[in-house]
Amino acid sequence: MTKQQNQFVGWALLSMLILGYFHYFSPAPQENESQNTKTPPQALVNSAISQLKNKLHAPSAPQGNDILLENNVMKVTLSTQGGHVKQVALKNYKNYDGSPLIVVNEANRIGMSLTTQEGTIHTQACVFEALKEQNDKLSLIYRLPGKQERYIKHTFSLDQDSYRLDCHVEVKGINLSTLPKDHPVLIWYQEMRRLEKDPILSRKETTLYYYQADRNKVTYLSANNTKEQEQKLETPTGWVSANQKFFSSGVASATPFKETVLISNPAQDDNEDLIKELGMQLTLDPATLQKGTLLTFYFGPNQYDCLQNIAPKFDENYYLGITPLRQINKYIILPATKYLEGYFNHYLLILLVLLIILTLLQLPLTYQTYLLEIKQKALEPMIAKIKEQYQDDPLQSQIKEGQLKTKAGISLAGTFLSALLQLPIFFTIMNFVKYNIGFRQESFLWMEDLSTYDSVIHFSFRLPFLGSHISVIALLASFVMLIPSWLKTRHKSSSPEEKMMQYAVPLVFFFALNSYSSAFNLYRMISQIITLVPKFFFRLTVKEEPIRQAVLARLAQKETVTTPPRAQKRFAKRQKKKPT
Repeated sequence: MTKQQNQFVGWALLSMLILGYFHYFSPAPQENESQNTKTPPQALVNSAISQLKNKLHAPSAPQGNDILLENNVMKVTLSTQGGHVKQVALKNYKNYDGSPLIVVNEANRIGMSLTTQEGTIHTQACVFEALKEQNDKLSLIYRLPGKQERYIKHTFSLDQDSYRLDCHVEVKGINLSTLPKDHPVLIWYQEMRRLEKDPILSRKETTLYYYQADRNKVTYLSANNTKEQEQKLETPTGWVSANQKFFSSGVASATPFKETVLISNPAQDDNEDLIKELGMQLTLDPATLQKGTLLTFYFGPNQYDCLQNIAPKFDENYYLGITPLRQINKYIILPATKYLEGYFNHYLLILLVLLIILTLLQLPLTYQTYLLEIKQKALEPMIAKIKEQYQDDPLQSQIKEGQLKTKAGISLAGTFLSALLQLPIFFTIMNFVKYNIGFRQESFLWMEDLSTYDSVIHFSFRLPFLGSHISVIALLASFVMLIPSWLKTRHKSSSPEEKMMQYAVPLVFFFALNSYSSAFNLYRMISQIITLVPKFFFRLTVKEEPIRQAVLARLAQKETVTTPPRAQKRFAKRQKKKPT
């Protein structure tokens, strides 16, 4: 194959990889989604999530009362039936349809199973009494029958302007079993309802996060599974949270949970509002429980400032990318964003300022790349002759072309370094835009919500990769990608393979990113436009002819100097070192 054909095959493979990557992390096809996840009734009865629900021993008819705890940012409904959280509503956020945002709904169930010498106590089946404590604390107490003081006590405290709910759990006068298999367990079952516009994307981005205390590491269950998955951990776990991209509901313990069972079950029916069923079974230490232990609940947005003081590494519920990219986001992008929030009230303006700053920081490399392009233009006639001379030997053609550029003093290190720096910047900003709640329900022009795709153009059918819509901003962003290639090749004749690659890559990106958020596609488009500004400025201010003449003069000088072969150079050096 010729060099052009090799390039074409290479770009085709790269395009397939890009398409596959973004398709894997994009919403799954909507058609037949419910049919693929349906399970026979008998399997549902024996499923891990059903067994976990049965362990709660909740009565069919509620017997307790609801008690409201409220601060400036959320409303927490506690139930005396079980003595735990029943529902949580966030005041400063709305659901995708404009209704109040319920991060924990009425289907939520939390309970403890305590094995004693007299039998097992299931708190979900117990009715607690409410007592008002000092410092605005509320206690829910379940007293066991008997003369001695025997009770289970949950004391809740909620600070103003905080999404943190503290629950001090105390078991008094009850002899708990010390056998490992009979240790107390905290069981939490949640029905995850849709909070965002796209139910398929919501399902893909809803999963359980957990902190492995012995490894100081945060891990999460795969969110892409269409079947029920169960994860058993026999190592200490510091906290577990149900993460829905922009919001989390989790629990952390002052003393790590001894063992953990995590269950994720996709929706089993055609109800688009039901995303997943999530469950957790957390083993508590009986000795610590009898002394009194603190459980910290979090119900709120995935914002770094809100998450960072809850528990170790709890802020990683806000996904900022893999470790190197996360550090850039955490220590550079987020502080810069927080500073800019004092001057701009729209996140799109903040993103624009960030892109301008990043473009200015890359200006020296952009300038070197522009100079390199001018130098390469001076060699184009000679390169064309080399390609024509060695058209049957692509390898020799590349060697001769490289030798020519070396003699002319053209180094590709600058271009490589510029491309190398752009990749982490691209993925860093991509994660920042994709998971930043500041873009949620922000509108711009025809885009009603920048955190999801714009669907101005709808279909009554589905297409592979595209789905049932066309995102206008994704189409515009892919079109803008053509401009740099067009400017680069408009002054020279391009081969059919090069022209095909010029149009294929933007097309691949359009198909891959059609279901991504409008904010991300806006970022793609704006970054491409901003990158063109310095090039136009250099084109107006930099004189190209002196640079071309300098390249040709250097090349002519190198051609006239006879360079001895490397073997002769080494022989000459050895002769100089010989003693006379």
